[in-house]
Amino acid sequence: MAQDPHRPYVLFAGEDWWHHSHAHADLQIMIQVARVRPVLIVNTLGMRPVVGAHQPDHSWRHTVCRIARRVSTMRPWAVRPAPEDVPDLWVLAPVVLPWFGSSWRGRAGAALVAAQTRRAVRKLGTMRRPAVAVANPVAWPVVRRMGLGSVLAYRIDHHSATPGVDRRQVERLEDELFEAADLVAYSSSTLLAAEWARHGGVARHLDHGVDAVRFDPARPGLDEPPDLAGIPHPRLGLVGSLEAATKDVGLLEAIATALPEVSVVVVGADPDAAPALAALPNVWMLGRRPHASIPRYLRHLDAGLVLVPDHEWGRGSNPIKLKEYLAMGIAVVSTEFPELERYRNVVAVGAAADALVDAVRTVLGVGDPVRRQDDVGARARRRAVGAARTWQDQAELLLRWWDDGDAADDLAALGPLEAIV
Repeated sequence: MAQDPHRPYVLFAGEDWWHHSHAHADLQIMIQVARVRPVLIVNTLGMRPVVGAHQPDHSWRHTVCRIARRVSTMRPWAVRPAPEDVPDLWVLAPVVLPWFGSSWRGRAGAALVAAQTRRAVRKLGTMRRPAVAVANPVAWPVVRRMGLGSVLAYRIDHHSATPGVDRRQVERLEDELFEAADLVAYSSSTLLAAEWARHGGVARHLDHGVDAVRFDPARPGLDEPPDLAGIPHPRLGLVGSLEAATKDVGLLEAIATALPEVSVVVVGADPDAAPALAALPNVWMLGRRPHASIPRYLRHLDAGLVLVPDHEWGRGSNPIKLKEYLAMGIAVVSTEFPELERYRNVVAVGAAADALVDAVRTVLGVGDPVRRQDDVGARARRRAVGAARTWQDQAELLLRWWDDGDAADDLAALGPLEAIV
């Protein structure tokens, strides 16, 4: 479906540009697309969690903090986050009313965001009927109010299976979005296979990529961060938040308890996110760090952990962090989940706590250093697997499906992009 080379692309993002890591797939793909097409990223509208449903006791406090953070970033005009590197990339953090759904208040909220988005598109000097990508089905009531060109449903996660959301409402929005979409791109081949009948020929697998420029162990400037320097080896790291929906925190606590000689380092969560875990003497919780600094931490870890929960959402996930660990060449220990099948030759896998503890022992050589297999060849093999698909590769593929070959060729000709955020 060929597009006008000046037609804007609008992404209704699944994550908060100003708060979450820019490593998320929808943001990384559109950063690449913005090198050849004007792109407006509309900040996530959230998943509207049901407070108290499958959430910890502090959920009310957590919800209030989240709302306060969102309000602090709202502004009804678009800004350019990287004007020198990607001048055609814009971000809009619209003013959002706290109501969504089919009520008159929900319709008013959707109309308000749609009006701000249309105004931002006009001010960018572009024309009517943008191509719209939707990474969060909650944005569909906004999108259908806009004059549309082609629509991409970007199925990054099994949103309706996310613990704490209004499943019935999210499923309804997903169904409406999928029915209207010209293309449905799945990051999980497992989820695509399970839902193939919903889409027929308009569904494709768009795997996650990696920033192979940033996540390169040979890149200069990867000196050891000061807050990591005093932590003894061997170091087992987990990068990311400790949200119960996306991480099995109980398994992490079991590993740390069973292996007191291993330093467990969590980069991305503060101690109050998991007090019982933080209280263990061999656990260091370093808090959130900018995505640009993560390769420095990975370069000085001995192994990385992937702890995908064994529930419906987890079985449809495809964690980007797995590729980033591998691209840096470090050993990886992971729980079982379907998308892991392609990485079994370079990842140690365990389903239950005992198996994960044994895998960590082997990977780190705990008690038997001879067993540890982490030579130059092993690191090179992991690097080759992790960096096999870059975000630029995946953006080119999407453009061939959704735009035309010329756009993909233009992007390919530009070469790799130095990380901008």
